[in-house]
Amino acid sequence: MIKITKRKGTSKKDLTREKILNAALECFAEKGYKETTVDEIAKRANVSKGNIYW
Repeated sequence: MIKITKRKGTSKKDLTREKILNAALECFAEKGYKETTVDEIAKRANVSKGNIYW
């Protein structure tokens, strides 16, 4: 599985983006793109739904 990893000097915004991307990849691998919801990605990434759109 593809995993996005933390780099030196990454900002909080970048770390949040990486958490969201990793969560999305995991959800897509488990359920497929069509069956994955934004709510599931947000829950898995431990962020609010609004962070996904921001």
